[in-house]
Amino acid sequence: MNPEKKEFEVYESVLFASFLTMAAGGLDAYSYLLHHQVFSGLQTGNLILFGLHLGKGDWLGSFQYFLSLLAFIIATMIVRWAQHHNKAVDRQTAFGKRLILIAEITLIALAGIFTLLTESFWPTILLSMAAAAELQEFRKLKGGPFTPLMMTGNVRKISEGMYDWFTLKDRTARRHVFETIAIVGGFFFGAFLAGLAVRFFGNWSILVPILSLVLALLVDLGHRSN
Repeated sequence: MNPEKKEFEVYESVLFASFLTMAAGGLDAYSYLLHHQVFSGLQTGNLILFGLHLGKGDWLGSFQYFLSLLAFIIATMIVRWAQHHNKAVDRQTAFGKRLILIAEITLIALAGIFTLLTESFWPTILLSMAAAAELQEFRKLKGGPFTPLMMTGNVRKISEGMYDWFTLKDRTARRHVFETIAIVGGFFFGAFLAGLAVRFFGNWSILVPILSLVLALLVDLGHRSN
């Protein structure tokens, strides 16, 4: 039996987490390229751009970043409310995780529909809410802390792990390096696919993060059926 399946739930596995980061990378790339350089999940970047545009006196330009930040905060509070009041979700059962994945897919799909039909701020709001839901609900990787939206900490973990692996001959560090590379690689690959899809398919590139989340959902369902 796979020890990872024995010790941890499937939503803490490297494969599941890689699909989450792929969705996050694709989502940020899509929103940045097609929605006025606003990030859906990378709120650090939005804070920088918000301050930058305010500093330049570009009030209208700064408003879109404020909307993304506000939507992210509201969605985080909604998911946290569900975690607090719904014991099933609070215990991190399969139903709660699947519900969040389905909600995230729905929000992204709605954002894609709004993008096709009208020019508005709604796609930015919906995409930021989807990213917030993912970050709030999925925060563990094999029992340890995990964030699917930001890769700076993971790049640091790779660097530290490589040092421990080569210098201290730490075999555990070697395993962590490869696992973290899979996480970062998923994020990069999602962004790459979204950029490629935008080039050839325009607004339909929204399918990249949607399909990534569908794959994560299938990993979960496939594990539960075994």
